[in-house]
Amino acid sequence: MSSTSPLSNKVTWYSSAVDVAQIDDKGILTGINTGSVDVKASYEGIGVILSTFVLPTRY
Repeated sequence: MSSTSPLSNKVTWYSSAVDVAQIDDKGILTGINTGSVDVKASYEGIGVILSTFVLPTRY
């Protein structure tokens, strides 16, 4: 039997610097301020970390 529930409902997201970037429960990352941030996604005990840098917006 297969499951049709979306995987994204079971993934836990974490931002190491919420003053730099915030991540919602769907994994959408929103930059807040310039700086470095590590984003972690976890699913059933398996985790992945992505390091990224948020740049200022140009007008």
